[in-house]
Amino acid sequence: MTSDDMRSFRSLAVILIVHLVVIVLWQVLVDAFHVPRFILPSPLATLATLESANYAWMSNVAVTAAEILGGFLLGAFVGVTLAVLFCWSPLVSLLLLPLFVTLNMIPKVALGPLFIVWFSYGIFPNILIAFSICFFPILLTTARGLSEVEPDLLDLVKTLRGSRWTLFRKIQLPGALPYVFSGMKVGAILAVAGAIVGEFIASERGLGYLMIQVQSSLDTPAMLMAVVLLTLLGVALYALDELLCRPTQALIDDLNKVDGDIIILGVAGKMGPTLAGLAKAALPQRRIIGVARFSDASAKRWLASRGIETLSCDLLDELAVNKLPKAPNVIFMAGHKFGAEGDLPLTWAMNAHVPAVVAQAFASSRIVAFSTGCVYPFVSVKGKGADETVSPNPPGEYAQSCVGRERMFEYFSRKHSTPGRLFRLNYAIDMRYGVLHDIAIKILAGKPIDVSLGHVNFIWQGDASAQALRCLAHCDTPTSPINVSGQEILAVRDLAAKLGARLRREPIIVGNEEPTAWVTDTSQAVRLFGVPIVDTEKLIAWTADWVSRSMPSLGKPTKYEVRDGRY
Repeated sequence: MTSDDMRSFRSLAVILIVHLVVIVLWQVLVDAFHVPRFILPSPLATLATLESANYAWMSNVAVTAAEILGGFLLGAFVGVTLAVLFCWSPLVSLLLLPLFVTLNMIPKVALGPLFIVWFSYGIFPNILIAFSICFFPILLTTARGLSEVEPDLLDLVKTLRGSRWTLFRKIQLPGALPYVFSGMKVGAILAVAGAIVGEFIASERGLGYLMIQVQSSLDTPAMLMAVVLLTLLGVALYALDELLCRPTQALIDDLNKVDGDIIILGVAGKMGPTLAGLAKAALPQRRIIGVARFSDASAKRWLASRGIETLSCDLLDELAVNKLPKAPNVIFMAGHKFGAEGDLPLTWAMNAHVPAVVAQAFASSRIVAFSTGCVYPFVSVKGKGADETVSPNPPGEYAQSCVGRERMFEYFSRKHSTPGRLFRLNYAIDMRYGVLHDIAIKILAGKPIDVSLGHVNFIWQGDASAQALRCLAHCDTPTSPINVSGQEILAVRDLAAKLGARLRREPIIVGNEEPTAWVTDTSQAVRLFGVPIVDTEKLIAWTADWVSRSMPSLGKPTKYEVRDGRY
């Protein structure tokens, strides 16, 4: 059992113990104060009703469960189908969406008698009532998800002459899944309410029908048992969706060790939305604030749809930075890499000046500042890589400006006693971006793969985001570096061979491996966070599958093979 499994088990145990304590306390208080059964029965009296055949629990539960599940499935199917239709035809959306908004305003209780007149008694009218309540949130959230498409991806598909169907199947539908699941969570809860509303109005079977029957005789234990069973049905249905997107317990535990809101500076970059969404999932009750220029409006909409507050700000504007809310937790992700050699003054301004401005503006906060393993000199590939004690001494102005970023945070951390971490990240892997993606694309295109800088280490972007957030609970005063990447030093030649085997293409290898590379020792991170959840073999399999199906690319090569530091 892994450490995350142990934490999840402990968390579940705590939840069960708390529920058990409440039930025991309920039993003790009812007995101690001799509360009449018709007012509040004890848990034992409530459970005793399960032994009576008079209530036909099994058949009534089965009927209500069928109504809930039927209404939910019908709501999900119709909601998603209509959302897709609206996405494909703006005219249909213009004509029908306002109509559905109007129909949703009708009190659902008022529909019950009409459904009975039209469809008579039975399960079907109650399924329709459950459907009428739960389908609208699914429709709206799915329609919004399908419309939230990054312009860069649209341009990419158009450049590749992708069809409308290709755009929908490979871009819009995968991107809309989080919205679909979110709508289904709400729909699952509403389906329970809809089924019971139908049974209250008129029915012959079901838990709602049973509650109406026993109400006249003040059989409160049976009524309470029906409520318990309804709750369990709702919990089971909700859990099906909740399990699909959940932060690890280790992340939740670490974030609960730090107080206050989280502000993410430079949130619109490659990793920013992932990290912000993960933070919100782990801390749904806290403010997660994303700050960027938001030149791409789709990133702002994506964040807002997940409950993340967004603020537009040019971090080069010192006055604007000083006006930002002073959240006690800061994740600094701003920087300039791609095209750095084309505008070195901007590179230095973003990578060294902005950190100085932020470090002073947020002197009283915890600051986890994204950096890079490129601050190190090349080290032997036969060891474990550069650890945090190795002094920065990199080639190239980009990497030197990254050293400048760290020095600014170090200086002001010492001056103001600001706790922090310098998050030296080596190659976060996204299926649309990363070392593996670069190698796989070259294999498919029949281009040579230079192995001069022949060794790398990398980490799945989800793992990297989680570790960055967890660093908030492991800050030092003054700030200190921590290496984050995969714990393995991997040969590019071997990675090319494995990807080539999966892609059924022979990689073209050129050059000879140098004895040194930009690789880091992540022992400190492993001690704090454990090994990354997604391992190398899984990343290879995912990347090969992604590239083989011509899925989108961010179009930003990592340039992992560059040895002179020129980006």
